[in-house]
Amino acid sequence: MCTTGLEQKVETYQIKTGYILNNNKKLRERQAVGKASKRVHKEQVCSKELQQLKHMRRREYETEKLVAQAQSDASQETNEKEIDDEERASPRKRRFKTAEDSVEGFLHNVSPRKQSKNNVPFFTAEIQSARQEYHRVVVFSIEKQASFTQAEKNGNAVRLRNVKRSISFSDPGGYDILCSAGTSVEAITLPFVPCRPASCKRMTIAEVKALGPKQKVGEVRGQVQPDAVTRTVVVNGVDCELKEVVICDSTGQMTLTLWDRFVNAVEGSKSYAFKNVSTRERQRAITLSTGPSSLAEEVADMKVAGASGSRAESTRKVLLSATGKGIEVCIQRRCSACHARQEAFAEKSKLHRCEGCKLKQAASAFVPFCSGKALVATADAEQCGFQLTNSALCNYLRREGLADLLLDSEAIEEHLLESRDLTLTVNEDRYVGEVRGQVQPDAVTRTVVVNGVDCELKEVVICDSTGQMTLTLWDRFVNAVEGSKSYAFKNVSTRERQRAITLSTGPSSLVEEVADMKVAGASGSRAESTSKVLLSATVKGIEVCIQRRCSACHARQEAFVEKSKLHRCEGCKLKQAASAFVPFCSGKALVTNSALCNYLRREGLADLLLDSEAIEEHLLESRDLTLTVNEDRYVEAIERGSAEQPLAPQQPEERDSSSEQL
Repeated sequence: MCTTGLEQKVETYQIKTGYILNNNKKLRERQAVGKASKRVHKEQVCSKELQQLKHMRRREYETEKLVAQAQSDASQETNEKEIDDEERASPRKRRFKTAEDSVEGFLHNVSPRKQSKNNVPFFTAEIQSARQEYHRVVVFSIEKQASFTQAEKNGNAVRLRNVKRSISFSDPGGYDILCSAGTSVEAITLPFVPCRPASCKRMTIAEVKALGPKQKVGEVRGQVQPDAVTRTVVVNGVDCELKEVVICDSTGQMTLTLWDRFVNAVEGSKSYAFKNVSTRERQRAITLSTGPSSLAEEVADMKVAGASGSRAESTRKVLLSATGKGIEVCIQRRCSACHARQEAFAEKSKLHRCEGCKLKQAASAFVPFCSGKALVATADAEQCGFQLTNSALCNYLRREGLADLLLDSEAIEEHLLESRDLTLTVNEDRYVGEVRGQVQPDAVTRTVVVNGVDCELKEVVICDSTGQMTLTLWDRFVNAVEGSKSYAFKNVSTRERQRAITLSTGPSSLVEEVADMKVAGASGSRAESTSKVLLSATVKGIEVCIQRRCSACHARQEAFVEKSKLHRCEGCKLKQAASAFVPFCSGKALVTNSALCNYLRREGLADLLLDSEAIEEHLLESRDLTLTVNEDRYVEAIERGSAEQPLAPQQPEERDSSSEQL
């Protein structure tokens, strides 16, 4: 029994185990079939994607091929059109081809580095392409300057490849050669020998005059005439000083312009050799001009007869003994290469990069440049304004042993203001003639606003034997003349007013009394009684305003300190003594400055001129004042005492009450 039961259990176990193993085998078979089907499906999908990708790539390739063919056709049509246009154009309008053009020859006159207006560095040279044929070369690649200089020094012939030829303005019959970074320099051998161009040789003035503008002149010798003009001009936004001199030799004479460092390099009546200068055309005449590479050397005296047509020095310059009244000096550092102003220059630095040409240089290479303006008073109390040049200031400071002030503008201004015995050499163009006439008693004084500033003026009529005209006297000249007297008016200018020419004084004008001129009564002049009225009056209310004014530009000084010795004008920026800023009085009662000042001086109250409160209190306490009022209702004069025949002013016209209410 037991054996049979055990066998049954074993059989049952074997049956179950076989069933499980059978099931597992079937499961593994199904899984293998599934994986195989998935693999086949995946391969089918990949093959389809691969075919689609190949198809897309084929289409892209065909599209690119079509686009390239279209572009090629378009460029070919454009080139054919340009060729047709060029063939139809006139020969003068045809341009030189830039493709692989070359030129051969010997190099001469390689210049130092230059700077264009657009701050592009370049240098120039001349190439001898035949025995007597020369062309100007402009190179915009500074790296080639060393090879050009070496070729000129050794006398080697060169071939310049990939250059451009352009029309030459200095040589109408030739052309200029332009070189860029792509230009190559090769050493070759030529069948002719180098010969320096005629412009590199010594020339006479007659030969220089035969040249065209913008031509190089190697050397010209001449005697400098004493007649010279120095002035400051603006070149590319930079103030530059120049001197125009006349040089002459046995063949003729011509004008030479000396720039910057050459201004003080020559003296009148001496002979010099000027090298590396160039020609310019000015007023249809050929002149010479110095440049960065120019040189001036003194030579033996040349016996030259007096130049015809040159003006004597006495007619070009005037010596003035003057005292400085107002000075403004401006000092700027300039690059010695491109003359650009340095706005951010540090005085204690050793190196500095130029703000113009971008070259880093030693600080000593940036030279100081002085300029300014001055207001001076001459021995006859005339005030004149002048421009100060760099050479005048530098030479004066070096002669006086004050070269250490060249970097301190404030110290220069204070020194010139404290100097009382200065002699100025001024060009004659600064002066005008004089007008003489007898002043008629009829005059009108009033206050007008000019550029926001109250200015007092007096209009008088002057006449001589030929006629009469109106003269406007401004500010300090209001009390300088009296009616029925004769004066000489100097340095005045003309104005147009109501279609008539009138005269007007200015800052540099001068009025001098002369002998009485016998002039008949001027026709049409108004009698003094018709333009002025005397009033016996008592002041009931007044407001007096006192302001300091610059004697040069009449600008109001808002920040003037009464106890200061020096003050810089807020208008013209001139530093002047505090006494140069005169007080200007005005009031709401239409009282003019001259009326108040003259009254206070006559009464011995000149110390009140700076105290408006004291003037107001004095006028309110005065009970017997005589006012001189013109027809414009301006008080021209104030006097003590009652008028002998007081005249009431004209009564205003009666107006309708309805219009008054309106």
